[in-house]
Parts: sequence; C-alpha cells; structure tokens
Amino acid sequence: MFRRVKRVTLNARLLIYTFLLLTMTTMVIGYSSFQLSKNALDERGQDILENGVHTAMMLIEEKRTDAEEGFITQEEAQEDVKEILLGPLAEDGTRPIEGPVDLGENGYFIVYSPEGIEVLHPTLEGEDVWDVTDVGNDSEDGYLFVQDKINQAMDGGGFVHYTWNLPFEEETGEKVVYADYDEDWEWVVTAGTYMTDFNEDANAIMWVTFAVVFLLVIGGVLLSVYFFSGFTKPLMSLEQAMVKMKRGSYERVPEVSRQDEVGQLVSSYNKMVNAMQDKDDRIYRYAYYDDLTGLPNRNWLNDYAGNRLEEAGIGRHLVLLDARNFKVINSLYGHAYGDEMIRILGGLLSQMETGDDVKPVRIGGNEFAIWVERFERNELLAHIREKKRELNRNYQSVGFSQALEFHIGVCSVTKDIVSFEELYQRASVAMQIAKEHQEDQAVFFEQEMYDAIEKRTQYKHHLETALNRNEFTLFYQEKHAATDRRVIGVEALCRWESSEFGFVNPGDFIPAIDRAGLMMDFTEHVTKLALKDYPELVARYGAGVEVSINIPPVVFLTEEYRRFLNQQVQKRGISPEHIVLEITEDVFIAETALVNQTIKRLREDGFKISLDDFGSGYSSLSYISQFQTDEVKVDKSFIDRVETDDRARILLVAIINIAHSMGYRVVVEGVETEGQVRILRQTHCDVIQGFVYARPEPLKRIS
Repeated sequence: MFRRVKRVTLNARLLIYTFLLLTMTTMVIGYSSFQLSKNALDERGQDILENGVHTAMMLIEEKRTDAEEGFITQEEAQEDVKEILLGPLAEDGTRPIEGPVDLGENGYFIVYSPEGIEVLHPTLEGEDVWDVTDVGNDSEDGYLFVQDKINQAMDGGGFVHYTWNLPFEEETGEKVVYADYDEDWEWVVTAGTYMTDFNEDANAIMWVTFAVVFLLVIGGVLLSVYFFSGFTKPLMSLEQAMVKMKRGSYERVPEVSRQDEVGQLVSSYNKMVNAMQDKDDRIYRYAYYDDLTGLPNRNWLNDYAGNRLEEAGIGRHLVLLDARNFKVINSLYGHAYGDEMIRILGGLLSQMETGDDVKPVRIGGNEFAIWVERFERNELLAHIREKKRELNRNYQSVGFSQALEFHIGVCSVTKDIVSFEELYQRASVAMQIAKEHQEDQAVFFEQEMYDAIEKRTQYKHHLETALNRNEFTLFYQEKHAATDRRVIGVEALCRWESSEFGFVNPGDFIPAIDRAGLMMDFTEHVTKLALKDYPELVARYGAGVEVSINIPPVVFLTEEYRRFLNQQVQKRGISPEHIVLEITEDVFIAETALVNQTIKRLREDGFKISLDDFGSGYSSLSYISQFQTDEVKVDKSFIDRVETDDRARILLVAIINIAHSMGYRVVVEGVETEGQVRILRQTHCDVIQGFVYARPEPLKRIS
C-alpha cells in the first residue's frame, strides 16, 4: 500500500495528506466543539432548572402572603401555585404541562411532601412514591431517587440524576432534577427534565461539523484555509458566548453571510438567545412587576430604594397608601369590581411618575407605595393633598361613584436608615397609626409610634399568660328600659389588669389578642366569666335579666363556639334566652349563606342576636333587611348631636322607626345626658345604655 502511495504524485499525496490532516483536525475541532456545546447546554439546562425552582419558591411566597393577609385561603393559594406551575387538575386526576417556566420539551415541576407523597405531578398526584426506584437500575435494592430528592432539598437544595419514563410515553431517558424545600408549606419543590431536552443542539453541532469536513476536503487545500476561517470563527464565537451564557450573560454572536449549516447554527443560536432573553425578561417582570396594575412591585422597590439610599439625596420619603374600606367594597360589589378599582387606581398613580422624583409601586392587595424625592415635609403634605383631589377627579371620571379615601403613612429618610426594610417598617408603623385613628391625612413616622407598637408587641407575649392567670375580668354596664328606667340587662365588658403593665386599654389588648391568634380562647374565657357571674346578676337585678357578650366575627361564625356556648349554658342551667350575643357589621363580610345559617342556628338554640354599632357602616340598612337578628344597637355617633342638630334628630328617628318596622328591639348606647334621654323617650326607642344611668362596674361594686 505504501509503495502505491509513493508512486502517487506530490499533488495527490498533498491532497491525501491534507485530506487526512483536515479530517483529523476538523474531527478534533468538531468533537471539542460538540463537547463544549453539550457541556454548556447541560450546565445551562441545570441553571434553568435551578432558576425555575427559585421562581416557584417566589411564587409560593407571594401566594402564602396573600393567604396570610386573608385575600385567599391557604388551600386556594396552594392550588393557584399548582395551576401556575403545571395547569388545572383534570377529571382523570392528571394535569397538563403548561406552566410559565420553560423547562424543556419534557420538563415539568413536581412537588413532594417530606413523606414522599406526590403533591403536584402531571399523572401521579396524590400517590406515595417514597420507595420508587430508578427504572434504569437493575440492582436488587435499586436507587431510591425520590428519597434522594427530598434529602437534597432538606439539605439546602441540590441536583439528582436518574432514569425515568418520558411523560405520557413508554420510552425512558436520563433525567436531571433540582430540588429545594419550602419549610412553611412543607413542600419539596423540584424542577426536572431529560438531558436530551437541553443537549440535542450539541448533536446538531456534531453533524454540522462532519458536513463541513466533507466540504473542506472537496474544496481543496487552498480553499481549506479560507473555509476553516469561515467555519471556526463562528464556532469560537459560539463557544465564547456559551461560556458567558454559563455565567448568566446572554450574548448574541455576529451573524454570518453564509447560508450553510454554520450560518444556520449561528442563526439558531441567536434565536435561542433571544428566546431565553425573552423568557428571563418575563420572569423578571413577573418577579418585579404587578400583573394587575403594571406597576413595579415590592421586590422592585426594595432594589430601587436600596440603591437610592446608598446615594446622596435630599427630601426623600416613602409614602404608603392603603385604600380604606376595600374589604367592604369587595363584599358589596364583588372581587371583579375590586380588581378593576385597583387596576384603575394603579393606572392613575402611574401617571404621577416623574423621573426619579416620584415612583409609584403596588405593594399588594389594596396597598400602594410611592418613593418621593426633593420634597420638604410641608411641600410633601401639600403635594399629597393635591394628588388626592386629582386622583378622585380622575377616578370618578372613569365611572366610579365612590370617593377614594386612604390611610397614609410616611417615613422620611434620615441618616440612621440604612436599608429599605427599615424604611418600610417605619412607614408601615405610621400607616398603622393612621388606620387606628381613621386618619385620612398623611401620618409621618415618629419614634413614639414605634415605641407604642413595640409595647403592644410586648402585650402579645404576655396575653397567653394573662389568660392562664385569670388577669382578665368583667365589668358590667346596665341597659335600662326607656319607659321606666328598669334594668333589663347588662353588657359584659372585658378589662385587663396586667401584673407587668398595670391597667391596659381594651383598644390595645383586644387587637393584640386578635393578632396573636388567641381570639377563640379569649372569647370562651369571657363567656365563661359572664355565665359564672349570671346567678349573681339575677340576685341583683331579678329573674330574666339579660347579659350581652361581644363576639368577634372570627369566633361567631364557627360551629366550635356554638357547641361550646350550648354546653356552658346547659352545664350552668341558664336559659339561652337570657344570653344576647352582640356582633358588628364586620361579620357580614363572610358569605351571606354562612352568616344566615349561623344566626338562624343560634336563634333556634334560644340565644338572642344583637347588631352592635348599627348605622356606622356603609350598608347597615342592607344588612338588617337580609339578616334577622333580635336587636339593633344604634351607634353612639347618632346620639351625640341630637340635642343641637335637628338633622341628626330626624335621622335618629328614621333609623328607630325602620328598625321597629322590621321587628327589632332598639338599643341606643352612649347616652350621657338627661336631655338625650328625653329625646329618646319621644322616639319610642326601647332600651337606653350609657353613662347617664351607669358606668361599667365590676360585679362586686354593683349594689
């Protein structure tokens, strides 16, 4: 063979040597490019899976916040997450793979419980897969990859590799999964796909390389240099771009004029880069912008304000806006109306943006924030008043009849504030004060506010101990018949004499009890005290005296409290007709059917229901026409001006007449003067309660 080669001309031998050299060289280059591309695509694929899980964890955090703030239940929040990550649950128990995060052709999310139950899966949702093994492992014990996923997630997150069936197919493939753990919901969140989903392009690179080899050999030695230049340059650009892609930087490679496989590869790569950039842009927008209003969200504000705080500036403030009575509006007009209201409000706020000076943001729910710069305090107050008027004009011009009212909290940037969270916390404290005082004007943060909030937080830690120590006691205020001043009942009012804080105002400790989640225990404790005192109340006021107990909505609507109440009156031999349960309009925010059912059952049990603070809400007349209670208590605001204001007296008479026409007993509370008593007797109200007759007193002081 070698003799024959020697006989071949130099030209031929050069062609043969060139052919061999080009073939070997190109094969080396092609194989290297293939491996680099494959590795880069594989690593990028793993980055996509890890980012996908992080995106899912952000989504879980957002939905958990919605649930904690009461906009949806935890079950609804979890189902929302499932539907976003995969799709809605079909009747056959499967879910489509149509989530917003592109995990490859066969990629999808799976969520496990720590015990190995499929919380979310396209086909196996609800099944126990703790002992499932790798389908490609023929050993006796097998590889328990589900357990490995859970262990990786519990250890802070990591990758797992195994062999598994393709979705809805009988074929198998090598699969890679990234797993992380959400402690609050106890979810092991995984994103996985098959290796071929990410490295198929690497095979295309290999075949393109072989094709180029063939063309180079035909082109000859002289054309090979030129051809290699046109071939390797784009490949090297691709390799460099892939290395940068691995680091998270998407960079297009220069387009080439040639229309062969190399040009197609470059074009396909650039299209892939564009698609990934678009996807990351969507993820970024999802993470940093609000879908409903299009405004930036809290994550965006956190980054923006953090950067601005690092720079020098003057007159900088964070303004928090909370639309007042939004829950009532939602209950009256529906959530679609409420969403449209928020959308329009967001659009109006976005029109106020002026460069770096004014940046509106939606925090969530009905809460907005505005980053403001270059405004002194007085200028800011005037600016807020002007913008509120402008908002209302524009708001009503698009068809909304209600005037917009806000709780507004403001924190000015001072030298001691070094982070956005600290700034936001102070502004939230100011807004909390505005809510508590029903302020419609901007409230600026002062350190005393934080101290007051901190004191209430201290209350929270001592409340459970106070319940166990029986530090809560009852005072009773008499309710007198309007005609003859006869005491027909008393209202039980709770007081707290703390061993640590002394006397604590009910306006401080009752909200703290609610925030601490102790409202059921507290209400049952108050009920027990009132029923325990009932025999003494009968001894002082005579048989048939009624005792009124204030019941918060979160307790009133539960079957648990109804059972408890019936057990207690039966245990003590008290007739339910002597027990009056006072509720406020807040209870009607719940579903109408549930409220009606609760009231009906309690009245059937013999208890009386009283609607407290009647007339103070938006829709009191609507409520008494929908829900049949036994008594309405007219709010103190209607009696304060009856001696001096004819319009107030006419309104009070109308309210009492309407209530009587519907069969209600009418109690007027907050009566303080004999002049008010004379007017009330003329209105034919039934019961009078107030300081004019008696102040709240402990049982031992009542004669």
